Amino acid sequence: MEQGEIQLAKFRALSGNVVTNLTLKEMYWLDMDPTIGNLSLIGGMKEAPTGVPREMTLDDGVTATVLTNRRMTVYMMISNENDVVEAPAYPRGIHDFTRYWTPYALRGLEPGEESRGYVSSTGKWNSVTFKIAGLLLNGHTSFDDTDSKVPLRHFVFNPASFDADGLSRIEIYDPHSPLSLGYNAGWWRWWEEQSAKGEPLSIIVFFWMIDTRQPPLGVEQLKETNYYGE
Repeated sequence: MEQGEIQLAKFRALSGNVVTNLTLKEMYWLDMDPTIGNLSLIGGMKEAPTGVPREMTLDDGVTATVLTNRRMTVYMMISNENDVVEAPAYPRGIHDFTRYWTPYALRGLEPGEESRGYVSSTGKWNSVTFKIAGLLLNGHTSFDDTDSKVPLRHFVFNPASFDADGLSRIEIYDPHSPLSLGYNAGWWRWWEEQSAKGEPLSIIVFFWMIDTRQPPLGVEQLKETNYYGE
């Protein structure tokens, strides 16, 4: 590869298999230099979503343990597969292991805008976000139907967003709760109709995504652990 030549990075599944190429826009968001060849973004759900047990008192006074919110673990790492490692454009943070490093920022729409200095409580972020999204499988949607995937929690990156193993643990609200963005996007209508007909309720599958689709709401700095109340 000649100096200055553009080469798209690869996106790899957790198995290491190549899924697709990143676009130049996606590389820009992740601060990946397209003139450095043989870069890859490796990512996936390391641990599948599981329910968070919570004790509830039912109408008959009986105490029962139910599963409410969902917790999942995402893995993400950028790798440099060159024999001679080239220097990054920006410092890569606390988990820079030269040949691989955890994502440390998202770059915004404005020149020089990036997320490392973003403060969740006071900041305003209108650009790309990393998000957990849900897809309601109601017979009218499919895994390829991007527009039906509802963002449930929006994040941006800083150097401490992932641990040294590339992991971040995330909790989302119970999809059946009015606190959930998916519930308020209309999922409850399907469940209400199915319940009235005595049909099994449609299930939800979860994904992580990095894109600018849909305006970000309540953007947070991603941490190693993103559990409510912790």
